[in-house]
Amino acid sequence: MLDVCELAILPIAHLVSQSDPFDRYCGQTGGLAGAYREVVNNGVWGYQLYTYLVLIGVYFGEETRQQVRNYQLTLSSPDTTHREALETMLDVIEVAAGMRTAHVSTASGDIQVPVEMHVALALLLGMPCSPDYARDASMRDARIASMGIDTDWHLADCLSSAREEMVVTYSTTFAHCNTGERGFTRGRPITSH
Repeated sequence: MLDVCELAILPIAHLVSQSDPFDRYCGQTGGLAGAYREVVNNGVWGYQLYTYLVLIGVYFGEETRQQVRNYQLTLSSPDTTHREALETMLDVIEVAAGMRTAHVSTASGDIQVPVEMHVALALLLGMPCSPDYARDASMRDARIASMGIDTDWHLADCLSSAREEMVVTYSTTFAHCNTGERGFTRGRPITSH
């Protein structure tokens, strides 16, 4: 049986044992310049924590998800400034991930824009470490227009791979958890009557 502390530590231990996200997810494509290393590393790590928290919510419920999130913020960022930066990044990712799926018409037909595209743009435009950071929201359209070709798509692809890794790594584990005394069994919440 896993408790909240163990659930909080599990992804952090996994993520810090991995190589640099920029090298792992973006190095093979060559689509992002080294200037994007910090935003990719921070953004991928934040998106993986966000994905993990979504899985916690699905398998253990919203209250447990919130407890794990709070504990992770304390663990990974005991310094108030760093904690607030991580919390802001998770909030930015959560808002972007919650946006509706968009469809774009092209010469070859309609394309469904993945949620990672929303997250990639939010990170590229909203994180001060990004070369495309736009402090003022009114400047974001101009920053998008001046952004390198496919920069947002390359980051979205990295985020998609990072999300898939977290889903594969933890969904099976959570599906086999038996935490019945907490009101959960076989990793699925029991509905109360």
